[in-house]
Amino acid sequence: MKTKKQFVLVLFVVIVVTALLTWTLNNFIVYGVTDETTGKFRTATQIVQRNSFYNVTDIKLQEGSIRGMVDSLNDPHSAYLTAEEAAAFKNNFSSEYTGIGITTTKIISGFMISEVAKDSPAELAGVQVQDVITEINGNKIGTDEQTISDYLKKSNSVKSLTLLRGKEEKIVEITEAKVDYVSSISQLYTYNDKTILVFNLQRFSDKTVDLLTKDLEKLKDTTITGVIFDLRNNTGSSVSIAQAILEKTVSKTEPYFYLQKRVDEQDKEQKKFEEGEAFYSTNEKFQITQPMVVLVNEKTASSAEIVAAAYNQIEDVPLVGNKTFGKSSIQEVITMNDGSALK
Repeated sequence: MKTKKQFVLVLFVVIVVTALLTWTLNNFIVYGVTDETTGKFRTATQIVQRNSFYNVTDIKLQEGSIRGMVDSLNDPHSAYLTAEEAAAFKNNFSSEYTGIGITTTKIISGFMISEVAKDSPAELAGVQVQDVITEINGNKIGTDEQTISDYLKKSNSVKSLTLLRGKEEKIVEITEAKVDYVSSISQLYTYNDKTILVFNLQRFSDKTVDLLTKDLEKLKDTTITGVIFDLRNNTGSSVSIAQAILEKTVSKTEPYFYLQKRVDEQDKEQKKFEEGEAFYSTNEKFQITQPMVVLVNEKTASSAEIVAAAYNQIEDVPLVGNKTFGKSSIQEVITMNDGSALK
């Protein structure tokens, strides 16, 4: 009988010790936190829950804590994204989505339409670039920070938009549908008897590289005398799109892209960096033989800046427009189990 009790006692001690070791390894070795930091967090959580006038859930406090942790980096390009925000962020770089097929810019009087997708519900309803949306389903656009998506989500699949076109007010009815945002990224223009091929690259999507590959075939037409890459208002997307564009076009005389990462050091005050990785094209010569310019402005950013800089620095292509955004850093989106993400 005594032996059985001793066995149970030893088993209990082993379980407790194992649990403590697991907790220690999980918190200190994996996450680099100690009981002091987790204890302070638990104490603060209890104080808020007990003393706040408002009812707060553990989930709400957890979301706020993660968001605050990322905000403490003071990096304007890093953010915590809820599952809904992460899905919307990913959707920004998709060429196909469910909606009415417009891109807008927030102004004082509403949302000014900057792009209308070809064959989209918006185009079929007669919506035009520079129309200003002042009301959605009879509700006036406010001066708050809500996006066009926030307003559209509040209504059903049929949207009644009040548009201001110059001084004329129009009301259009639009039904949401799946929109293929791009089917071509280039267009031919004739000016003074010269034919110019303009690549409209105001946004990079998941189809950009395939469409660029297809449209570059147009340059075999000997009547084309010039090429314009329009990168104005292109805020960039995945750096892999910029890499693929440059891989298909520039020559291998210089690296078109150079990536440098921080090296983890024990001394947290020292910011040491690894030597960096250079990316080269495999092309012997520039794939665009016609005279070319790249249009940029202050909203040309991120991976779009990489493309513009590579064309300018490697192939001596002139940049025309305003000084670009100047981002110079790359983010990656790491998705967590519940669909939320850290950018």
